[in-house]
Amino acid sequence: MTLLSAASHVLLEAAPIVAANRWAVRVNQLCLQGLAPWLADEFGVTAGQVAAAVRSHQSLWPLVTGSAVPLSDGTRLILIPSAAIDHSELRVPQEWVDIPAWAGDYYAAVRVEPDSGQLCVWGYATHAQIKQANYQEGDRSYSLDGEALTDLAVLPVARALGLTTATRAPIPSLPDLPTEQVDALVQRLRDVQVPRLAVPFELWGALIQDEGLRSRLATVGTTNLSQWLTQAGLQLTQGWQTLESLLSPRQTTMAFRSSETAVRNGKRLRLGSDTVILLVVVETEADDRISIRVQLRPDVESDLPETLELSLLSPTGETVQTVTRLPQDESIQLKRFRLPPGYDFTVQVRVGTATLQESFTA
Repeated sequence: MTLLSAASHVLLEAAPIVAANRWAVRVNQLCLQGLAPWLADEFGVTAGQVAAAVRSHQSLWPLVTGSAVPLSDGTRLILIPSAAIDHSELRVPQEWVDIPAWAGDYYAAVRVEPDSGQLCVWGYATHAQIKQANYQEGDRSYSLDGEALTDLAVLPVARALGLTTATRAPIPSLPDLPTEQVDALVQRLRDVQVPRLAVPFELWGALIQDEGLRSRLATVGTTNLSQWLTQAGLQLTQGWQTLESLLSPRQTTMAFRSSETAVRNGKRLRLGSDTVILLVVVETEADDRISIRVQLRPDVESDLPETLELSLLSPTGETVQTVTRLPQDESIQLKRFRLPPGYDFTVQVRVGTATLQESFTA
């Protein structure tokens, strides 16, 4: 697979990231903001249009990856970023293809390297091509072989010469949902880690196409630690369990030592073929700040993955601290930190190229 042109491979300048407390938000915002100069040069997309797209997508990125950019002739370019090294296919979430208000004319594959700050646009396909691609039921995406993509540097020239052909395939409309059903669905999805896969696509598409509902759904998956401390008998959701139900008696004894007022809960995280236990211990300090400790332990009768890494991210997506497993480690943990109630942060777990994030509010 070859790069398009020098203009499509850019080095990102440092830019503020608004509310990027999840990996997906960070990757998408880097993609859209980093490509702004190139979009202006090649397609005449203004800085104001990019800023508007960033604002409108803030409630979307925690749920679905991708960004829509309007072009001057009324067509739409959909940017699909990926931090994966493999360029063998373009994988487009179904939302960008089968929601009528979201569908685009052109879909660009963008390689994002957050650590080095590099972007590479390595090809594009039309909506009609994507609709004929392989549909993957497991993650509700359309998969198109990388060899079928066209160099995106060709598109501005073809548009200028009027050589573009029909780009869109027909798609059915989505149902109008009554208010009672909407409220029930939103409530149901609050306990689901991956809400976009939890209900039939027609229902999900009808929910997410509404910006107001997206804002409600974007909070799905955020764990409120203050509730653990203040609501006695709180029913745990989103996969969280007590330590005693997750660990063996020996592991429970070896886990965090804490005061009697501390709350200790855990959650199984699956990263590819590996499973680890994320433990979080919280207690209230004398100044009303919340003391937080985070640890990773192996699942019952297993070992920690060799390449395990645990990081704390700030609300702006910056890495505050990171710990990497050493060969002798039976567990790894972050240094204890204290936050005021209501402060957001993210815990990131990485094994090789597999990454998971858990979002929290203190």
